[in-house]
Amino acid sequence: MNQKTILPGQTIGILGGGQLGRMMAISAKQMGYRIAVLDPVEDCPCAQVADIAITANYDDPEAAKKMATVADVVTYEFENVDVQTVDYLQENSYLPQGGHLLEITKDRLNEKAAIQSAGLPVAPYMPVRNTKELEEAIDTIGFPSVLKTTQGGYDGKGQYVLKSKADLEEALPYIGKTPFELEKWLPFEKKSLLLLHAAPPAKPRFFRLLRIYIVIISCIIPLCRREYPITSAKKRRNMRSGLRKPFISSARLPSKCLSARTAGCTLMRRRLVRTTRGIFQLMLVRHRN
Repeated sequence: MNQKTILPGQTIGILGGGQLGRMMAISAKQMGYRIAVLDPVEDCPCAQVADIAITANYDDPEAAKKMATVADVVTYEFENVDVQTVDYLQENSYLPQGGHLLEITKDRLNEKAAIQSAGLPVAPYMPVRNTKELEEAIDTIGFPSVLKTTQGGYDGKGQYVLKSKADLEEALPYIGKTPFELEKWLPFEKKSLLLLHAAPPAKPRFFRLLRIYIVIISCIIPLCRREYPITSAKKRRNMRSGLRKPFISSARLPSKCLSARTAGCTLMRRRLVRTTRGIFQLMLVRHRN
């Protein structure tokens, strides 16, 4: 594929309109670019700041044709987009990164096989496509473990933490209908991110290694407590969605919520998460140099 230079004023098409697409769109618009987004949700986060919003399923051929018409270059914000749509845009538009990596990363089994073929270790895992394979995987990997859908899951969606066979009850109706993998539960301390920027003809460039520590502070906040009032309908919506910055400031949290483990950390993200008991738990994500 011939390399093209995309100048300010031209349109960047994004497949997927979530928070990552929104951040990409905001940065691009600050540099003078226009944004077109394709997402099944009409008022998705990226569509709220885009110039053109195409509301359709990712596998909709007419939506793919419209994206090819309006966009000068196309990218995707996450892996859960349709491969055939990507193939069409690769042939009929300008999609520099192609679709090969998408085919690998959108399936956890393919992804792990590719990582292993590169000589890198992965957590012990086994495919689970039916009840027999589930029993074999549990006998081999044991508990605790995590049952994950091979496609479509992200940010904890499509995942079941198994500490015993009793935890299988929720996932059993889907066994045999949806492909899974069973993965051994490993203690999580940190994750390291190494970002590569590849934009031919320039040489690939690696960014500084980033280590992220996730700290979950064990502080349960009942919704009915006066110390944490819900003062407006907008704030109630924000709290329910869990997508925006919570309205509770750290200064108003009880001292028992603070932890020595967070010393020397810089706050990266703070959010409220709904638990199975119908209350919210404060989660802090911090980066330690």
